[in-house]
Amino acid sequence: MLQLWGRSQDSAREKIELLHRQRERADLEASWLVMERFEFELRSTSGDRPGAGQGHIAEFDISVQGDSPETRHFLEGNIVQARNTVIKSLVGWDREALMTAEGKKKLRQNISDALNTWLPEGKVLDLYFVRFLFK
Repeated sequence: MLQLWGRSQDSAREKIELLHRQRERADLEASWLVMERFEFELRSTSGDRPGAGQGHIAEFDISVQGDSPETRHFLEGNIVQARNTVIKSLVGWDREALMTAEGKKKLRQNISDALNTWLPEGKVLDLYFVRFLFK
């Protein structure tokens, strides 16, 4: 009988842990926001306009992970201001820098920092380029 009681307790603990993990996963999924279609003109490092076949416009979509569903809802509810914050962080980037993985990493960090400075509470934990191209 004691053995059966122990199994019952283990089963209950496992169910509680499973529910806790499902709740964490749901909160994580609910903290993501996709912000689509940012387009900006790239600065030329030589001062000349890019030649044929060289894009001087960058276009991308980002997916932003907030630290909570509340942060995501704030970003979503203030999407115009959030987009403006992202747009302001795009000034001055050149094509050569963004052609490298390191350049894209710096841009990601720059956008995250700008959003975190703007947010009254909560935090952007991560940001991914969903799509990134040169036109």
